[in-house]
Amino acid sequence: MHPIKVRAWDGEQMHILPPIEELILNSGYDYGYSPNMPKMLFTGLKDRNNKDMYLHDICQFDNGDTFVIRSEEYIRFYGEWIGEVECEDQLRDWYRASNAEIIGNIYTHPHLLSE
Repeated sequence: MHPIKVRAWDGEQMHILPPIEELILNSGYDYGYSPNMPKMLFTGLKDRNNKDMYLHDICQFDNGDTFVIRSEEYIRFYGEWIGEVECEDQLRDWYRASNAEIIGNIYTHPHLLSE
């Protein structure tokens, strides 16, 4: 089982706050996170560079196919393709997402969603 970690987007300061474990987040202490900040849950996967993959990360395969990590009420994660894809099979099984590289996220790199 992977650790349950969450990071948050601070829209006022325009940066992502470092991840903390959900247990700490739910402990009642502030830790710089406010309730209205969008939260990004750790997927349990790492990209090909061994970087933790979080909800709302934008990732790219070697062939240029790009996707954003989404979820349905934090129950399961899935990749939502951005633009035309060359090989949809790359995400047939979710663990295959770890063959991609994180190139940004929807908050700090929103322009990647339209490319």
